[in-house]
Amino acid sequence: MKSKLIWLITTILLSIGSQLSFAAEELYLVDLRETPGKILQVLDVSWSRNPVLRPVYIRQADGIYTIAFHVNGRAYFVDLSHHNIYATSGQTEEKIFSSADPIQDLDFDSRGRMYFSAIGGTEGVIYHLNRHTGITTPFVAFPFRSLADQTRGFWNGYFAFSPSDKLFLSIDSPQPGGSSIYEYQNGQLRERFPHRERITGFTFIDEDTIYFTNSSNRVYQVKNFSAVSVRHEEKAGRMLNDVELVKVPEHGTCTISGRLNGGNEFWSLTSVQALGPNVLWRTSPGSSVRVSGDGSYILRNLPNGRYRISTDIRGDTMAGFEPKERMVNCGTTVPNMNFSFSH
Repeated sequence: MKSKLIWLITTILLSIGSQLSFAAEELYLVDLRETPGKILQVLDVSWSRNPVLRPVYIRQADGIYTIAFHVNGRAYFVDLSHHNIYATSGQTEEKIFSSADPIQDLDFDSRGRMYFSAIGGTEGVIYHLNRHTGITTPFVAFPFRSLADQTRGFWNGYFAFSPSDKLFLSIDSPQPGGSSIYEYQNGQLRERFPHRERITGFTFIDEDTIYFTNSSNRVYQVKNFSAVSVRHEEKAGRMLNDVELVKVPEHGTCTISGRLNGGNEFWSLTSVQALGPNVLWRTSPGSSVRVSGDGSYILRNLPNGRYRISTDIRGDTMAGFEPKERMVNCGTTVPNMNFSFSH
């Protein structure tokens, strides 16, 4: 009986572990010198000895200052004017908020709630922003005089939440060029990691691991607030200002199927593509499939999440299928994602 119980518990744990496993971690950066602004992915490729930067989103104009990814897909960024927050799915962008005071940084907590920091007057404030209503609520304010008394430094607006939703700040040191990461709790600041260079954007990988940039060409890794190493290094001349990491699901139980109605002559030429998750421009393995001889398609074993479904013969051409794309949240099975031929 005892052996059967151990076997059952082991089976359950392995099942849970397989559902939560990740195939890869994707690293994204912002370079202040990129004009127009770009969201850059660090990409390992077979033809290069070193990782390369691939633009996954390029703005029409203006730069990008800081970025944050929501767990359900969209990327958010602050423009170089520091007064606006935009959202993008990788193709277009939407302004979701404008501020009278300069915005420095933004982040999400473990529940997907959005926060941003604004610097103005005699204090800096971290606000909660309701992305749907545009309503802001002060989360915590830092009088600069009080911060200077506690840290002898100046808060430059960069912050991040740990996976357990502890709040951390990057504060400039009194010594020229240096910064420290502080933990904030109940009105008190606790220095956790000092660094000889100025820390700009940073993000938590887990409770004990941080990645950060320092307006140079490097991304650093900090383990247990002590051991520092270079996670990624670019050629000299870069001005990296923020870093984000996305964990890619290894597999899931999502199945999407449907039919292309009409346009029989195009069936053999057409495929259906599913983009997602967690960043909407990602194409997951197995997420593109040819349309069969009867106009049907099926996408199997996709990681669970939000997808953009589209055909390669679009509805905005002389001959195509409408709608040109469809959005869907997929956890198990989504049938009848149909498209209709249009002239």
